[in-house]
Amino acid sequence: MLFFNRFSILGFILLVLGFLLLPFIVGIFLIPPGVVLLLIGLTMAIWRLIPGHELMEPKIQTFTNQYIDSSAILRLIFRRKPRSPG
Repeated sequence: MLFFNRFSILGFILLVLGFLLLPFIVGIFLIPPGVVLLLIGLTMAIWRLIPGHELMEPKIQTFTNQYIDSSAILRLIFRRKPRSPG
């Protein structure tokens, strides 16, 4: 039950369904999202195993905000207004 969350379960279901529907062309389109969701779910589960991960999350959020604010394209994608210096 350690690695089961909604992303990993949904990813596994899409992966199995994609393999079953592979003789029909539909399976080709179901396998990549299934793999991505499965990897996201496993990454989230492993992240929760790291001791003190709660302490790192504000630092990661600060770094992410600085990275988004440093690029005009990323500000457009994430719909953020440019900050005035100072």
